Amino acid sequence: ESPGSDVSGTGANSNGDYRMAHNNQNSQEGYKRSPLTAAELPAQEYHDRPETSAGDLELVYRRSPQALMYQREATRVETPAMLLGTLTHVLCLEPDAFVHRYILLPKIDRRTKDGKEQYASIQKTAAVKGLTIVDPDIYEHALSMARSLNEHPQLRAAWSSGQPELSYFGQCEFGTMKCRPDLVSDDHWIDVKTARDATKDGFVRAAADGGFHRRAAYYLDIARQHGLNPRYWFAVVDKRPPYDVGVYELSRENILLGDTQ
Repeated sequence: ESPGSDVSGTGANSNGDYRMAHNNQNSQEGYKRSPLTAAELPAQEYHDRPETSAGDLELVYRRSPQALMYQREATRVETPAMLLGTLTHVLCLEPDAFVHRYILLPKIDRRTKDGKEQYASIQKTAAVKGLTIVDPDIYEHALSMARSLNEHPQLRAAWSSGQPELSYFGQCEFGTMKCRPDLVSDDHWIDVKTARDATKDGFVRAAADGGFHRRAAYYLDIARQHGLNPRYWFAVVDKRPPYDVGVYELSRENILLGDTQ
C-alpha cells in the first residue's frame, strides 16, 4: 500500500493551506527511552556505523535483504543529481561546512595549457584533502535552492533555532536503529527534499514512490525512544526556477501505515 493524499502543508504555488484533520500526537505508551543517545557525528562516521537506517529497511522492503548486502559492499558513486541534493542540504543547513567538504572549481578553460595545469593542481589538492570538486553551475543551482528554503516564512524560525544533522540511535526487535534528521528544532524534525515538482500533487506522488510514510514512521519511532514527540515536516524545494518550496506533513493514518509496513 502507498500513502494517500491526506497530507497537510503549504504547497508551492498554492493559494492557501492544505490543512486536514491531523494532530500527529503519537502515544508514547509502551516506549522507553533508548540507552543509545543522540550525538553529533561527522556524516561519514554516521553512515559507516552498523545500525539499520530507514534507507536500509526501504531497500529491503522494495527489493530484498540481498540487495541491501550488495549495496553495503558496493562502492558508492555520487551522481550529479545526488551531488546537487547534498550540496543544497549543506548550503541550507551547514553553510560553514562547505569549505571543509568541497572545492569550488573556478571558471577555467581546460582546453588551454594553463587551464589543464590549474585543473590538475585542483584535483591534487582535492585528493590530498579528501574534498569533492564542484562545478560552478551546480554550485549556483544548489545555492539558489538553499536560499529559497532559507527564506520560506514557515521554516525561517526552525533554521535559526534548530540543530542540523544530529544522529539518533534506538532499538527494536530486529536490532539497533539509527536516523539523522536534517534539522531538529524544539518541536519539529525537518526532512529536506529536492524535487522535480514541489506542489502538493507532486509531493503526494513522490511520497508514494519513495515510501516517505515508512521513513517518517521510522524516525518518529526513534524520537519516541528518546522521549520526544516532534512533528515531522518535509521541506520540499523545486529544482526548477523560481525554486518554489512546499512544506508538508503526512497524516496520522499514513504514519501508522508506515509503522505497520
